Amino acid sequence: MWKYQDRSDNTRLHTRFVIALLCTMAVSACGLGCGLINLKPVIVTLSPAEAHAVLATRNQALSADFSAAPIRIEAERAFSVTSRGETIEGDCSWIENKLLWTPLEDFDPGRQYELSLEGDIATLDGRETRQNICVPFYSVRRDGQTLLTGYEPGSGVSIDVGSESTVILRLEFSEPMDGTSVRDAFSLSPSASISFSWNEDKRVASITCDTALSPCRLYSWSLSSEARSIEGSPLIRSEKACFVTDMDTEPPWVSRVYPVIRSGTVWLEAAADMTGIDYGLSIAIEFSEDLDERAPYSGICVEPALSGSVERCSPALYVYTPNNAWPPGEHLTLIVPAGLRDKAGLGMPHDWSLMFTPVFPFLRVLRAESGSAEVLNPSADSGLLAVTVGEAPEGLLTLTLFFSSPFDAPLMIDAVRRSSLSVFFPTGLPRPSLKSASWYSQDAMTLCWEGLRRSDAGSTNYYALRLPGGRQGILASGGTYLEDDVTLLIEALP
Repeated sequence: MWKYQDRSDNTRLHTRFVIALLCTMAVSACGLGCGLINLKPVIVTLSPAEAHAVLATRNQALSADFSAAPIRIEAERAFSVTSRGETIEGDCSWIENKLLWTPLEDFDPGRQYELSLEGDIATLDGRETRQNICVPFYSVRRDGQTLLTGYEPGSGVSIDVGSESTVILRLEFSEPMDGTSVRDAFSLSPSASISFSWNEDKRVASITCDTALSPCRLYSWSLSSEARSIEGSPLIRSEKACFVTDMDTEPPWVSRVYPVIRSGTVWLEAAADMTGIDYGLSIAIEFSEDLDERAPYSGICVEPALSGSVERCSPALYVYTPNNAWPPGEHLTLIVPAGLRDKAGLGMPHDWSLMFTPVFPFLRVLRAESGSAEVLNPSADSGLLAVTVGEAPEGLLTLTLFFSSPFDAPLMIDAVRRSSLSVFFPTGLPRPSLKSASWYSQDAMTLCWEGLRRSDAGSTNYYALRLPGGRQGILASGGTYLEDDVTLLIEALP
């Protein structure tokens, strides 16, 4: 008996078989025409590979290593480094199939960064890989960034105006800091001359003011995030605060006096105190605080009356310069008059004075040498120089005197004029006269006399060369002079 049989399932199976067979034939045909297709996946290995890894250095390179040669422009486009939503710039380079990425600026220690490889990347053999990788990492350390953990005085606190080297602010950090970056990141308004010092572990900075602050003034300070730790980690955020100075209740006083010398437009310290005052130096007078610019500082003087001028170098520093050279060995007194006022109007209650003595040596005759090479050292010898005198009637004697300081042209002429040779014994000898004078260097004077007489069997002839000392005597350049008269006794040999 004939029955109806549903063959739809068999038909579907037959259709699937045909399609599979056709696909197999097509693949075989393609395989015969083009070679085998590489169906292996493309493996990508990142460095750092593990999340939250810590790089050893701040400029360590990152990498992406492909198991097959990628199209480099696509790989570089898919590779990125970010932090806090900001793209970090870097340079790309290749070593075979490995992409190397080096940051243009060093990583910040303790800050989290993300290495991402995202997108489709084709390889040169026709394959393609789709990546969506994000690896967070750190540089040098994983813990938090640098913090300003505290400061004194607190914001809005009132402080004393202080004086030179008074600490006006202390900053405390969470880790050792780079002093230069902190100094560059710090600002004070109104501005003042300040200095930084650090404790041993570089965590606490003490800020001192080189002069007293202005009284009754609001000072604001800020520290930008450019301040960095010794490891290079930046301050996590900028900080700012303010303080107020008290009313000034203390008058100014002279805090230091010392010798200085001018170099171009600036004054340089020449000695630590007034025991080092020397030829060509001036006197610096430092006050405990800034003086009113209208203060009568021109009243600063040196006694016994020594004319000079006073220069205002800064509100707290003044320099006295004598019009002439300091007199050597003379006791002098620097006087700072009462009435000099600070910016608050407080004045010095009485005169301030300091006695000092210039230490540079007097002018000296180092040696005397005759034209016949006889030599006398006045400081070591007896003061008698035996010389060979020319025969009569000329009776010439040439003598060169060597001094401890140089002479300029007018003083050379004056030294010749003040030098004199006279008969010492016997008194009946004819008086010699100066024939010529010359200087072959700035500190060597040559004199030639005529009319001297040699000693003989009946008489030993002596002459005296006198060089006047004191401030009215022979002067060398710079105003140095002989402490006393110098007399050289000369014996005319037979």
